[in-house]
Formats: sequence, structure tokens, C-alpha cells
Amino acid sequence: MAGEFDGRIKYSGRAVDGADPGEVVWREKLREDRLRDLGVVVIRWVWNDLFMPKRFEQLLLGGLRRAQLR
Repeated sequence: MAGEFDGRIKYSGRAVDGADPGEVVWREKLREDRLRDLGVVVIRWVWNDLFMPKRFEQLLLGGLRRAQLR
């Protein structure tokens, strides 16, 4: 299982490397596709998930369950 935090700034045109939002999304998609091709379950979370511990726990446990089914 792999996880990625998605902050809004990443898609706002202010990416760390200066990439435009479309490029950021494209690279994210390719990266996630490669992981899934390897059988890795990918989960994502945002700030709101971190402020709701039960929600974050559900995301993690759901990802672990999906990973165990593979």
C-alpha cells in the first residue's frame, strides 16, 4: 500500500518545481498507474481527512483491506 497527501497548493500553479497544474496531474496519474501495475493499492488524503482522525483511520484501513485482497 502507498499513500499520497494531496494539498490544494499542488494544483494551484504553485507546485514546488513550478509545473502547471495540468502537468502535475499528468505526472501524478502516471506515477499512480505504475504503482497499480505493480499491484500496489494507492490511497490519497487531504487536509480535511487529517483533521478528522476517524475518517483518516477509515481511509488507511480501507486501503489495507484492499491490499490484503490482492
